[in-house]
Amino acid sequence: MPIRVNRARKYLSRYNKSENIIEWVKTEEIAKDMNHQFKQSIRNENNISFRNLSELKKIIFKQYNIGFGVASTLITYSANPDPFPLSLEYEKECYQQIISSIKSIIFAEILLASNQYEAVVLFNGRMSCEQAFRQVATSKNVKVYFHERFNFNTRYFFEEYTPHDFPRRKEEMERIKLELPKSIINRLGEDFFKRKVKGDGVYERSYTKWQLKGSSKSLEAIIKEKKKDNIKIVSYFTSSDDEYQSIYGFPERYPEWQDQKSAIKKISKIVNSLGYYFIVRVHPNLKNKHPMEQKRWQDLGDYIVEKGGYWIGHKDPESTYKLISDSSIVVSAGSTVGIESIYLGKPSVVITKCFYDTLVSSARLCESESAFRSLLSDDNFIKQIPDKSDAYIYGAWIMAYGHEYNYFVPTHEFSCLYGLMKDGTRIASPANSQRIIEIIKFLIGKRGAFHLTL
Repeated sequence: MPIRVNRARKYLSRYNKSENIIEWVKTEEIAKDMNHQFKQSIRNENNISFRNLSELKKIIFKQYNIGFGVASTLITYSANPDPFPLSLEYEKECYQQIISSIKSIIFAEILLASNQYEAVVLFNGRMSCEQAFRQVATSKNVKVYFHERFNFNTRYFFEEYTPHDFPRRKEEMERIKLELPKSIINRLGEDFFKRKVKGDGVYERSYTKWQLKGSSKSLEAIIKEKKKDNIKIVSYFTSSDDEYQSIYGFPERYPEWQDQKSAIKKISKIVNSLGYYFIVRVHPNLKNKHPMEQKRWQDLGDYIVEKGGYWIGHKDPESTYKLISDSSIVVSAGSTVGIESIYLGKPSVVITKCFYDTLVSSARLCESESAFRSLLSDDNFIKQIPDKSDAYIYGAWIMAYGHEYNYFVPTHEFSCLYGLMKDGTRIASPANSQRIIEIIKFLIGKRGAFHLTL
């Protein structure tokens, strides 16, 4: 990290044309004071203990919650939305994150004590250190901005709210409605969805390119039989939504459903009781999750099949878009499939708040079993074909939002640590020795070698 900071310092000094001098925080002095205060604080604190994710989220240091940030980091690090009981590796990581959070609070208190700062900029805002620092800044009325990269690292997010703030992100779409002519919104939206349904990721990695063009013979036969008997087909597309599981200051993602797996079980019972046929399509990204999480989904799959449903696993090449086409109703947890189904003329139900519920009227929000049963019992809803243009605003937002990097040139689709400045300066991108270390980490199975490029 010191090497990267020095590179950034030299780069900014070279190109700074402002009359204002860039002042660099004397981190060594603050760190010395921070470590002293940390040792004193630990003596005064009761032993921190927790037995599950819920208890972890409740951990407080001084008046600040550090549990949510630690939980979010642990979920990401372990690729497991419920990593308990913790292995020795994850237990060690968890306590290290708690220490980092406490130190971040102390560091922020020292840094912001002078009241000379009007604003701070943090990455994303949900992880251990950032979440801790954010709370201190907010308590001192210091403005907080959040940044994030997206669209294959070609654009960036920079706002006074986090990328996960659904109401504020919907406001962005509302502004687009006001600022862009409808003809441009329609053109951008049509272009986005045309590319998506052809397997182009557009702004993210595509998980459908490797899928079949149509359905397998076994699934095709079942769907043909159900349609012959006039049995409605309800398809649920799972989401890989770990990043939304633990965000401080935001409501629980599934207040009544409990979690996505519990929701699928409950939905299965409702669908069966109505005489419909239930199909579940597991998100292909499950392959990148922890074996514990994969086992939970497999157990759920066994349950769905036992109850007479059809289960499409994460490795299964069944076509997502053919399944949408064959479905009477598409259900999701707010993933892109939920809005794509509207574009493809299928009724869409989302079971939790997301980027497009309420904004796109065709996407019906059902946060409880009773609301879900009532909606699926409504023949008018099932028969109604959504106007695909309802989905255009979402596509236009994806295509038009954000600022393009003016000076950074990415060399990796997902990691911002790979890239050069336009003049060829290397700041964060690793040298050969660092890449060798990452390769060794990858080969010995160490999590954390997230951005390995071979």
